[in-house]
Amino acid sequence: MDEAHAGLRAAMETGWGSGACAEVLENAEIAVGDPVAWAD
Repeated sequence: MDEAHAGLRAAMETGWGSGACAEVLENAEIAVGDPVAWAD
């Protein structure tokens, strides 16, 4: 995780205590606070 972004591993240990993986399916700008959804 820290290879992707320095400090990411430590940030994920607090509170939620888990990890996440995502993929952008179409060109778009993404910002903190944007809604997300699970895809099957």
